Amino acid sequence: MDSDDLFAAREAAWQREAVRRKPVDDDVPGWVRYPARAIALVFVVPIRFLWEIVKRTVLLIGAALSWAGVYLFWLPLRWVWLNIIWLPLRWVWLNVIWPPVRWTGVNLIGKPLRWLFVHLVALPVGWVTVTLIYRPLRWLARALRPAASAVLRGLAWTVEASWSLIERWVFRPIGWALRVLADALAWAWRHSAVPFGRGIAWLWRHTVVPVARGVAWIWSHTVTPVWRFVRDDVWRPIADATRDVLRALSGR
Repeated sequence: MDSDDLFAAREAAWQREAVRRKPVDDDVPGWVRYPARAIALVFVVPIRFLWEIVKRTVLLIGAALSWAGVYLFWLPLRWVWLNIIWLPLRWVWLNVIWPPVRWTGVNLIGKPLRWLFVHLVALPVGWVTVTLIYRPLRWLARALRPAASAVLRGLAWTVEASWSLIERWVFRPIGWALRVLADALAWAWRHSAVPFGRGIAWLWRHTVVPVARGVAWIWSHTVTPVWRFVRDDVWRPIADATRDVLRALSGR
């Protein structure tokens, strides 16, 4: 695309944008547009002006009433409530009403209820517990103590004797057998596996390693040069010639 075509395309785009942004009033006839503007100027603008005045006046009056409510009504009422009503009532409650109420609750209600609980509930329950449960259980424990001691001593002797028998006839033979087996395995390893491993290592070092080194030397001095000659002097020229022939036949 040359410069003239580019300039024509930009001019067409600008014209389309101008048509898209064209004001709506340009499509409205003048005999409709001008009376509508006159009506808006006569009615809408004054109403809008009055609305702004009323709104600002109401906002100012609201701010003034809010300030008056806080500083002329709420703060004085709060001070009167705290200093004239609440503090005197609190003092009367703490120093005049609460002490008699507390003394009455402690001496006429709490102490009698405590006496009733102690003498009607706690002492009978304690007596029943001590007389009918604790003392019989203590007597039974004293009576059964020798038998329990004998049973415990019998259990201890049984466990000790069983452990001695198991240790003598099970653990000691198993330990002896494991020790003999370990000594036999150690002797076999020392007199058979170690010489065999050393022989394998000597054979590998004196036969396999020299053979491998010889094969590697022969490969590097015979096969590798032949392969490089075939790859560089035979195969690569044939491949290049074949590629040129195919390219010439395809016309590329």
